Amino acid sequence: MVGDILILVFSNFIKLHLSPIPLTSTMKLTTAHAEQTTDRNTGFMDWLRPLLTHASFSSAATEFLTRLAQSTGCERASLGFVTRKAIRICAVSQYYQGMKDSILPEVTAAMEESLLQDTALHYPDPLNDFPHIVLAHAELARCNGLSSVFTIPLAEDGQLIGAITLESRRKNGFDRELLASLQQLAVDAGPLLKLKWTLDQPLPVRCATAVRAAVTRGSLASLRTRHVAAGFVALCAAAVFLLPVSNRVSGQARLEASVQRVITSPIDGYLKEVRVRPGDRVQASQSLAELNDEALHVERRRLDAEAVQQENALAEAMVKADRTQVALRRAKLDEVIAQRELVAQQLERTQLIAPFDGVVIKGDLTQLLGSPLKRGDVLLTVSQGSEFRVMVEVPERDISGVKLGQAGKLVLTALPDQAFGIRIARITPVAGISSDGENVFEVEAQLDADAAAAALVPGLKGVAKITTGHTPIGWQWAARAWHALSFIVWSRLG
Repeated sequence: MVGDILILVFSNFIKLHLSPIPLTSTMKLTTAHAEQTTDRNTGFMDWLRPLLTHASFSSAATEFLTRLAQSTGCERASLGFVTRKAIRICAVSQYYQGMKDSILPEVTAAMEESLLQDTALHYPDPLNDFPHIVLAHAELARCNGLSSVFTIPLAEDGQLIGAITLESRRKNGFDRELLASLQQLAVDAGPLLKLKWTLDQPLPVRCATAVRAAVTRGSLASLRTRHVAAGFVALCAAAVFLLPVSNRVSGQARLEASVQRVITSPIDGYLKEVRVRPGDRVQASQSLAELNDEALHVERRRLDAEAVQQENALAEAMVKADRTQVALRRAKLDEVIAQRELVAQQLERTQLIAPFDGVVIKGDLTQLLGSPLKRGDVLLTVSQGSEFRVMVEVPERDISGVKLGQAGKLVLTALPDQAFGIRIARITPVAGISSDGENVFEVEAQLDADAAAAALVPGLKGVAKITTGHTPIGWQWAARAWHALSFIVWSRLG
């Protein structure tokens, strides 16, 4: 940007100050006049220097106007730009920064007077014989006790963009050569000040300004352009409301195994050994973990001894032909044998066996070795790794459009570059609460056959989108807005 600014300033400077000056028979440049012109050109560059050294418009414009006022002996220098068909004071020379609103209405009127006549105005002495109106300048001089007021319009690409007003209390005011130099300065400084002021504005204001400038220049004002724009808008509206697109319902999704079994503790006891962890693939009948069986072996030996005792007592009762003791000892023996068989079954169940080929998806028991377990405590979850189902959380506002058999796509967080086909198999009739606190319905979907070869494991999460129909997107927006509005009206007004 600084390079563009330097090129702009020096190109205008060379054009205005180094171009050949025509000599007339009534005017000759003397040596003193040449030295004075050189001093004026040096002062001209000093005036422009703040615009190149300061980054912000406020500091650059304030120093520029302060130097301009000091070098010309003015009381005050003011800068205004045209915004929305009105002139607004954007900067003043030093010592007047906090007094803009109270002292500058007359200055604004003087600037508007100059811009409306599209010429530089000087009061009290006119610049030429043409009878320009200087009523606002005269009022400004009267209110502030000034001897002279000079306003220079600023232009860019043939369009008036603002003005600079100089106020002086000196008796001799402004001489003709100084007025000419100031007009030349305005030619160079105007576009540069406008550029810095525009770049200092917020982005929305700059965009709006650019659009208004384009309209003013007539780039959008021609009849053909308006017709093309109207046709383009109509075409877009027709596409939005006539071209059908897929109406999709999206929701959070998770991948689960179609068949999974929970391995629980068969007895009260202690965990002796763990042979698998979540993520391990297992084979059918493979040992997954083992419970401590020492107490069961002790109990079995006790029952074996008691069974021998009951057998001996039964034999003795049969020898004595005591029918009552025979029946009693036989019942006792059957009870001990049943208890021994139960202990044998419990010993067999101390080995936790995989029910089928699959993957361990839950249950890290490595931290529970030696811990007491209760009968029925969940230890492991094993799933068959070949078949999966997708559980989709559909918001309640969209569940009415979801039907059995509808197709959709699933994208997993772990595999963002792959989209798997799904098809709705079951809609849960009971609502639940999602992790975000939203009321949702769980919809079960089956993966298409092409997903079988992918490296999928239960527990993966992603986003599923279900295609519920084909409707123009404009009608989709209108339907959602109408439903929301109807619900709000009904809930508020009844």
